[in-house]
Order: sequence, then structure tokens, then C-alpha cells
Amino acid sequence: MSWLSACGGGNMPYLNSLLAKGAIANQYYGNSHPSIPNYFTMTTGEPITNDDSFSGIVSVDNVVRELTSGNKSWKAYAESIPS
Repeated sequence: MSWLSACGGGNMPYLNSLLAKGAIANQYYGNSHPSIPNYFTMTTGEPITNDDSFSGIVSVDNVVRELTSGNKSWKAYAESIPS
């Protein structure tokens, strides 16, 4: 079952509250494969690398630095990313 087919059900009250406000991204597509440049683009505005084994430091400004500088907490949930 896709997340879109689950919309409107009673098991996803928070998602449904967002849908009621018009917050649905049903035409969202990644720009590259593998997915790492898509993650970078979402957070920095730049693809940075296509190398899934990239372990460098990203020096460009990004959403995490903005949140941290504003004393906001954040978490990342990503599959197969080392600690």
C-alpha cells in the first residue's frame, strides 16, 4: 500500500491534518540516482556528489546549519547511513 492510498484513514491523523491544509506532494520526483545527490539537494540546494560512499564534510550552507544556528532541534531518518 502506498502512503497516498492510506490518506484519509484513521491511522494517520497528523498526515491527514496536513492534507486538509493542502500539503500534498504527489508530483515529487528525484533528480538523480543513486539517491545521495537528492538528499544533498533537499538540504543544501546542490547535488554535492553522486558517490554513495562519500564521507567528506559538506562546507556549503544547509538547512541543518540554519536550524542549529536558530537553536532548533532536528533529526535525520535515512536508510543505510552510518552513525
